[in-house]
Amino acid sequence: MPTDIHAEAFFTADHAAVESGKLYVNGGAWNQIGHPSFPAVQAFTVAAVLHIPWRAHGQNHGFGIWFEDSDGQNLGGRIEGRFEASLTPSALPGDYSVAPLAVNINGFVFQRPGDYAAVLSVDGTEISRWRFRAVQTFDIPGAPTPPVAGGIAPAPDHPAE
Repeated sequence: MPTDIHAEAFFTADHAAVESGKLYVNGGAWNQIGHPSFPAVQAFTVAAVLHIPWRAHGQNHGFGIWFEDSDGQNLGGRIEGRFEASLTPSALPGDYSVAPLAVNINGFVFQRPGDYAAVLSVDGTEISRWRFRAVQTFDIPGAPTPPVAGGIAPAPDHPAE
Protein backbone atom coordinates (compact mmCIF):
# COMPACT_ATOMS: atom_id res chain seq x y z
CA MET A 1 0.00 0.00 0.00
CA PRO A 2 1.50 3.37 -0.98
CA THR A 3 2.18 5.77 1.85
CA ASP A 4 1.67 8.97 -0.16
CA ILE A 5 4.72 10.58 1.42
CA HIS A 6 5.68 13.55 -0.71
CA ALA A 7 8.18 16.38 -0.62
CA GLU A 8 6.75 19.75 0.39
CA ALA A 9 10.23 21.09 -0.44
CA PHE A 10 13.44 19.67 -1.92
CA PHE A 11 16.37 21.90 -2.90
CA THR A 12 20.08 22.65 -2.67
CA ALA A 13 21.54 25.05 -0.10
CA ASP A 14 24.91 26.40 0.93
CA HIS A 15 24.19 24.90 4.36
CA ALA A 16 21.20 23.42 6.17
CA ALA A 17 20.64 21.63 9.45
CA VAL A 18 17.75 20.03 11.32
CA GLU A 19 17.34 20.98 14.96
CA SER A 20 14.32 20.26 17.18
CA GLY A 21 12.20 19.27 14.20
CA LYS A 22 12.95 22.48 12.28
CA LEU A 23 14.95 22.97 9.09
CA TYR A 24 17.46 25.83 9.28
CA VAL A 25 18.75 26.94 5.88
CA ASN A 26 21.48 29.33 4.70
CA GLY A 27 21.71 30.17 1.03
CA GLY A 28 18.85 27.90 0.06
CA ALA A 29 17.20 27.05 -3.23
CA TRP A 30 20.00 28.01 -5.58
CA ASN A 31 19.78 26.66 -9.10
CA GLN A 32 23.11 27.82 -10.48
CA ILE A 33 26.66 27.49 -9.23
CA GLY A 34 29.77 28.98 -10.79
CA HIS A 35 33.37 27.85 -10.93
CA PRO A 36 36.31 29.33 -12.86
CA SER A 37 37.52 25.91 -14.02
CA PHE A 38 36.41 22.30 -14.24
CA PRO A 39 36.52 19.74 -12.82
CA ALA A 40 35.44 21.62 -9.68
CA VAL A 41 34.86 20.35 -6.17
CA GLN A 42 31.99 21.77 -4.11
CA ALA A 43 30.43 21.21 -0.70
CA PHE A 44 26.72 21.95 -0.24
CA THR A 45 23.58 20.55 1.39
CA VAL A 46 20.47 18.95 -0.03
CA ALA A 47 17.42 19.80 2.08
CA ALA A 48 13.91 18.40 2.10
CA VAL A 49 10.67 18.71 4.02
CA LEU A 50 8.67 15.51 3.79
CA HIS A 51 4.90 15.42 4.25
CA ILE A 52 4.04 12.28 6.26
CA PRO A 53 0.34 11.29 6.09
CA TRP A 54 -1.46 9.67 9.00
CA ARG A 55 -1.17 6.10 7.75
CA ALA A 56 2.63 6.37 7.24
CA HIS A 57 3.45 7.12 10.89
CA GLY A 58 5.08 4.51 13.09
CA GLN A 59 6.62 2.76 10.07
CA ASN A 60 10.24 2.48 9.04
CA HIS A 61 10.84 4.32 5.74
CA GLY A 62 13.92 4.46 3.55
CA PHE A 63 15.11 7.44 1.53
CA GLY A 64 17.71 7.82 -1.19
CA ILE A 65 19.39 10.85 -2.72
CA TRP A 66 21.54 10.73 -5.84
CA PHE A 67 22.71 13.06 -8.59
CA GLU A 68 22.25 12.85 -12.34
CA ASP A 69 23.74 14.69 -15.27
CA SER A 70 21.73 16.25 -18.12
CA ASP A 71 21.46 12.84 -19.81
CA GLY A 72 19.86 11.30 -16.72
CA GLN A 73 22.98 9.28 -15.93
CA ASN A 74 23.65 8.62 -12.25
CA LEU A 75 26.90 10.35 -11.32
CA GLY A 76 27.87 7.51 -9.01
CA GLY A 77 26.98 6.99 -5.45
CA ARG A 78 23.77 7.19 -3.56
CA ILE A 79 23.07 8.49 -0.09
CA GLU A 80 20.64 6.32 1.80
CA GLY A 81 19.00 6.56 5.16
CA ARG A 82 16.02 5.51 7.18
CA PHE A 83 13.48 7.36 9.28
CA GLU A 84 10.35 6.73 11.29
CA ALA A 85 7.88 9.57 11.79
CA SER A 86 5.75 9.82 14.88
CA LEU A 87 2.84 12.02 15.81
CA THR A 88 2.80 14.59 18.56
CA PRO A 89 0.61 13.94 21.62
CA SER A 90 -1.78 16.64 20.40
CA ALA A 91 -2.33 14.97 16.99
CA LEU A 92 -5.88 14.20 15.97
CA PRO A 93 -6.89 11.20 13.85
CA GLY A 94 -6.01 11.90 10.21
CA ASP A 95 -3.32 14.51 10.99
CA TYR A 96 -0.10 14.59 9.01
CA SER A 97 3.35 15.60 10.17
CA VAL A 98 6.43 16.98 8.48
CA ALA A 99 9.89 15.46 8.58
CA PRO A 100 12.74 17.85 7.73
CA LEU A 101 15.90 16.41 6.23
CA ALA A 102 19.35 17.92 5.60
CA VAL A 103 22.14 15.92 3.96
CA ASN A 104 25.61 17.42 3.65
CA ILE A 105 27.37 16.72 0.37
CA ASN A 106 31.12 17.05 0.80
CA GLY A 107 33.51 16.97 -2.14
CA PHE A 108 30.96 16.77 -4.96
CA VAL A 109 32.88 16.85 -8.25
CA PHE A 110 31.44 18.75 -11.19
CA GLN A 111 33.34 17.25 -14.13
CA ARG A 112 32.13 19.95 -16.54
CA PRO A 113 29.71 22.86 -16.81
CA GLY A 114 26.16 21.75 -17.51
CA ASP A 115 22.83 20.74 -16.10
CA TYR A 116 22.47 18.46 -13.09
CA ALA A 117 19.69 17.14 -10.87
CA ALA A 118 19.44 16.02 -7.27
CA VAL A 119 16.89 13.21 -6.99
CA LEU A 120 14.96 12.15 -3.88
CA SER A 121 13.21 8.82 -3.41
CA VAL A 122 11.25 7.45 -0.46
CA ASP A 123 10.56 3.75 -0.10
CA GLY A 124 11.99 3.15 -3.57
CA THR A 125 9.80 5.69 -5.37
CA GLU A 126 11.15 8.96 -6.80
CA ILE A 127 9.19 11.78 -5.19
CA SER A 128 11.13 14.90 -6.19
CA ARG A 129 14.05 16.30 -8.15
CA TRP A 130 15.85 19.64 -8.06
CA ARG A 131 17.55 20.82 -11.23
CA PHE A 132 20.57 23.10 -11.16
CA ARG A 133 23.32 24.26 -13.48
CA ALA A 134 27.09 24.53 -13.12
CA VAL A 135 28.53 27.39 -15.17
CA GLN A 136 32.04 28.55 -15.87
CA THR A 137 32.82 31.96 -14.44
CA PHE A 138 35.51 34.25 -15.80
CA ASP A 139 37.63 36.62 -13.77
CA ILE A 140 37.97 39.90 -15.66
CA PRO A 141 40.45 42.22 -13.92
CA GLY A 142 38.62 45.15 -12.35
CA ALA A 143 35.15 43.66 -12.92
CA PRO A 144 32.91 42.62 -10.04
CA THR A 145 33.00 38.90 -9.32
CA PRO A 146 29.69 37.25 -10.21
CA PRO A 147 27.93 35.51 -7.34
CA VAL A 148 28.12 31.75 -6.95
CA ALA A 149 25.96 29.36 -4.96
CA GLY A 150 23.73 31.15 -2.51
CA GLY A 151 24.85 34.57 -3.75
CA ILE A 152 28.20 34.44 -1.97
CA ALA A 153 31.02 35.77 -4.11
CA PRO A 154 34.57 34.54 -3.56
CA ALA A 155 37.11 36.96 -2.13
CA PRO A 156 38.86 38.95 -4.87
CA ASP A 157 42.40 37.97 -5.79
CA HIS A 158 43.46 41.59 -5.75
CA PRO A 159 42.61 44.53 -3.44
CA ALA A 160 40.07 47.14 -4.50
CA GLU A 161 41.60 50.33 -5.89
